[in-house]
Amino acid sequence: MGPGEWQKLLLDDGKLNLWDEHLAPADPLLFNDGKSYKDRVKGAQEKNRLNDAMQIGHGKIDGQEVGYGLFVFRFMGGSMGSV
Repeated sequence: MGPGEWQKLLLDDGKLNLWDEHLAPADPLLFNDGKSYKDRVKGAQEKNRLNDAMQIGHGKIDGQEVGYGLFVFRFMGGSMGSV
């Protein structure tokens, strides 16, 4: 299942209020293994419509306020960058 499906399954009305939505990976090491890290991240962002491999925020489960975190492996194998 993708992030949206988990969100719909777990959270009331599938509603997630994201934290730190404005954050995105940077490449301070200028990593390149034949393809630049910047290009890899851009491709993963476009493919997955996410900024990074982790979604965090708050929502409700059965009316109870909860903190919510979802690790998205299909975003570059779950690679966690500077975010």
